[in-house]
Amino acid sequence: SSGTGGLSGSELTRYLQERGLRLSASASATHEQISASGPAAEWPLILGLIRERARNPICGEKAFRTHVESARDALAPKGDVGVVDAFNRAVDDGVGAKWRPDAADLDAMDLPAMCDRYREMFGDTAGMTIVVEGNVDAAAVYQGALEALDKAPAKPKAEVAFRARPQTIAGRTLVRRGTKSSARVMLMIAANADAPYATVMAEPLQLAIFRRLRSEEKGTYAPAAGVGGSEPGRVILSIYFECAPENVDRLIAAAKDEIDKLGKAGPSATDIAAWRKRSAGKLRDASAIADTWNAKRSLAPAPVPS
Repeated sequence: SSGTGGLSGSELTRYLQERGLRLSASASATHEQISASGPAAEWPLILGLIRERARNPICGEKAFRTHVESARDALAPKGDVGVVDAFNRAVDDGVGAKWRPDAADLDAMDLPAMCDRYREMFGDTAGMTIVVEGNVDAAAVYQGALEALDKAPAKPKAEVAFRARPQTIAGRTLVRRGTKSSARVMLMIAANADAPYATVMAEPLQLAIFRRLRSEEKGTYAPAAGVGGSEPGRVILSIYFECAPENVDRLIAAAKDEIDKLGKAGPSATDIAAWRKRSAGKLRDASAIADTWNAKRSLAPAPVPS
């Protein structure tokens, strides 16, 4: 929100809108990503925007303070949000995760240090994997990318230090908050595994849980299941649903039964066929595939599906 390329945040927003351009950046403990799009004829400008966004950020004090105060305001429980916060904190405590910053973290934030950290994370443009999609001349864009982005790191990137995670053990945490007559339930299993491979089980798990808890047990309307993680070598399998309090134990037992079935027999042929049919109907462009690589922290080449 501070801007880039010599433009303030508001100036940059107006500049992008007038030219039909988009520019965004995101970062996690394991990877960074910058996305930019616009008219194909503007590809040199798009590469320039990526370079400026990565290597020459504007770290504005006003935008920084606005962000900090917005985050501080979000920490204050408000109505049902406070109930959800209490629930999510209990869930994350169970798997040794830190859900979001607290007031002490916000007080310790320092603008110069954060700006240096940003340059450190995004400055290694020579190490980028670059995905280009559009009606452009591939050779010209490739040469343009070399000239704009094949730059030595602004400063050496420090090794990410992950804090020690406690070994998760079987347990149950009950949070009594709110006035609604329904219960929120989250089952979580943390495991040591390679996330890009473990996540292939996410959709079969979702199909099995949805069919069992909604169609067979008729105890919840929209159960959800997934497999994900934000750290190398660690994934978390999760199942979430809302139900009447008297159905909690029955549905937990049913969900665990489905996990056991998948662990022993794998997904059914019917679920695999349904998965393939649904996936075949999703047309994905190169940008969507690149987003998938980024989300799964894997840059292994993947063919564009026909």
